[in-house]
Amino acid sequence: MRRRPAAVVALVAVTASLLAACSPASPREETTTLGPNEYSRLDAAGIAQIHDTRFARFDVRDGVLLPQDVGLPEGSSGTMVGGASEPELTVELVGPDATETITTRTLDVMTGENGAIIFWRTPEDHDAATAALHDDQTVWGLRAQDVDRWLTETADPTVGQGSRFTRVVGSGVGRSGLVGTVEGSVKDGKETHRVVVELGSALYTPDALETIRSTGSVAGIPAS
Repeated sequence: MRRRPAAVVALVAVTASLLAACSPASPREETTTLGPNEYSRLDAAGIAQIHDTRFARFDVRDGVLLPQDVGLPEGSSGTMVGGASEPELTVELVGPDATETITTRTLDVMTGENGAIIFWRTPEDHDAATAALHDDQTVWGLRAQDVDRWLTETADPTVGQGSRFTRVVGSGVGRSGLVGTVEGSVKDGKETHRVVVELGSALYTPDALETIRSTGSVAGIPAS
């Protein structure tokens, strides 16, 4: 039997090694996404799913999000998902009247009888910030006079120079039926909005909703 020259054997071995390195890896198991009537959980598996899919959905049709609604033990206060350096999350909030969809890099979900879902926006410039606040008049039901007051206060270019200027822009009842509060801050020309979706059964009585619409505030409404 003829033996292959050593050089040929070495070449075959190297070629086989390169082909193995270039072969596609076994496909990663596809991350399970939520079905149409499924909602996100905030236990370890649920948070991993949110990170993998960049998507979450919460059922807040009754204006309350309890720990057990999201797979957490009774008494848990919730958790934060994402971060300023992470890709954006798409979040669906299924409210009393409709579903509101938001995008954010950081989501703070506070569970309990007096909870909240909080997210942040960092508009590119003053025009984008102004447009977002005008949209909030529909999305979160802010009163026009409250938005105009904020725009007037921040029109002065010296506002927020050196030290952060922060105010509550206003509260309202949005098109989804959810109560929202928008807080604005300016520091060295950069504007940030903190949006709080207010939760708690006391806020969602007919009288409370009417008070929030008329006053642009949740102050004075007793906790649940």
